[in-house]
Amino acid sequence: MGKIKEIKVRKIFDSRGNITCEVSVKTDKAEASASSPSGASIGKNEKPSFPKKGVDFAIQNFEKIKKKFIGMESSQQKDIDLEVEKLTNDLELIGANISTAFSFAIAKVNAIEEGVELFEYVHKKFGLKNKFAIPKPLGNIFGGGMHSNNSTTIQEFLVASNAKSFFDACYENILVHKETGRQLQNLLKNQSIGLEDEKAWTAAIDDFAALTLVRAAKEKVEKERKTSISLGLDVAATFFFDGKNYVYRNRNLDSTMQIDFLVALIEQNNIEILEDPLHEDDFDSFKKLTKAVGKKVLIVGDDLYATNPKKIEMGAKKHLTNAVLIKPNQVGNLTRTVEAFKVCEKYKLKTIVSHRSGETTDNYIAHLAVAFGSSYIKTGTIGGERVAKLNELCRIEELLKKGQR
Repeated sequence: MGKIKEIKVRKIFDSRGNITCEVSVKTDKAEASASSPSGASIGKNEKPSFPKKGVDFAIQNFEKIKKKFIGMESSQQKDIDLEVEKLTNDLELIGANISTAFSFAIAKVNAIEEGVELFEYVHKKFGLKNKFAIPKPLGNIFGGGMHSNNSTTIQEFLVASNAKSFFDACYENILVHKETGRQLQNLLKNQSIGLEDEKAWTAAIDDFAALTLVRAAKEKVEKERKTSISLGLDVAATFFFDGKNYVYRNRNLDSTMQIDFLVALIEQNNIEILEDPLHEDDFDSFKKLTKAVGKKVLIVGDDLYATNPKKIEMGAKKHLTNAVLIKPNQVGNLTRTVEAFKVCEKYKLKTIVSHRSGETTDNYIAHLAVAFGSSYIKTGTIGGERVAKLNELCRIEELLKKGQR
């Protein structure tokens, strides 16, 4: 493998117009770049994207340490990832975005040097035993919460087509998105409607109205296409919990009432995926909800775990959820992300690889989903930065079907 000759970090923009970073790595054999997104709903358990002093402060600190890696073999992926943590006080000095971008730039360089796809490199490098698999696309259709203003309390109303091919599944998700837009415009005839951070529809309506719209659109597409489409919610409950109650527009629910409310929603709407249904510290309620509906519904932990291997293991032992959301920049590098996946595999927890609300056009999460054999990839329905991942998976699916990998 090649030795690292040059490392560059630059400021770029994410899909919300916020500043993030891209890192380029050049060896004597290859060159590659990677960038990192940022989230809007950020739980206390994840590493900050940048230090409190800002992006320029983070870049200055990275410039000071990057010389440590010049001359190293790029194949030393784990050593490099862990050394960055060590030199930056566990990423405190640079934040998770620069470290994530650097880590995946190293991974891309190594894949190029080996003449393999990035998902193949990850699978082999970290000794994964699972088979490659194309995930189902989990797309955001209507959004509120931290991704919009004056909209629903529940953050995301999601669908996942069960079509046989990834392309058809994406297309059916898109059809649901378009039909929801038409129905929303009919509902709000004299009002403008719009798209939120992740290009889902948003408007000043309540949770029940949004769920009714998305469900109706889903059922129409199912009938027209003779297909099956799963329904999901990202409740993002941490962000409307006031320390005592879950505060909706027209009701306050304690933990017991919140569980009852969610169980009723599941039963009445055949919801199959439920992300962050409770506050990130409400362990007892997570356990009760998973015990009640976990045999038929994926209860997904995001803020609860923040892609942290130790927290995932804690949750697995306590039976808090049966699925985990994987976001690389929550934990700061590829090595820790793979460690998180291995914990999920050990305890037979399903995985969903996910985008962030402030995305870039980088597509490495598509490769992670294939390398991990994840059940779903959550990366929106439309929008260039979202479609970049979906289109990459269409290409990878073609490779796997032809037996070229």
